[in-house]
Amino acid sequence: MNTPTPRTDAESFYPDDSKEKAVDSFFAQQLERELAALTAERDQLRALLVYIDQLHDEALDDIISEREQLRAELAVAQNWVQHKSHHADDLIAENVELRAERDQLRAELATERARLDYVLKNDCAWNDRSEIDQDIKNMSAESKK
Repeated sequence: MNTPTPRTDAESFYPDDSKEKAVDSFFAQQLERELAALTAERDQLRALLVYIDQLHDEALDDIISEREQLRAELAVAQNWVQHKSHHADDLIAENVELRAERDQLRAELATERARLDYVLKNDCAWNDRSEIDQDIKNMSAESKK
């Protein structure tokens, strides 16, 4: 395919138009070979295009499938996070309640220790709580003065 092959009688015998108007067999054979080669190349390119199209479709299907799978995994992860965050909120609320209860119990323990100290120091009966509490209040008021 270095030089273009003549396709007509005029091309094959140009510029001498005096010769017979028939394409030389050499040119005809060369045209057939070129046509066969180009036809084969066209068929190969068509087959390659079909193959590439199939690969593209398969890759696209794989990508779509993977995208759907990732979306499903993301939904599961979001549900898990939401569940855990609700659970964490519940735990935080419970922690606040337990700390408040602990502080209340510490205050009660301090009161009971103060009563016990008073009873031991003043040699009183433990069952007379109201008097003990009043005496403790009076002592704390006197110590503040």
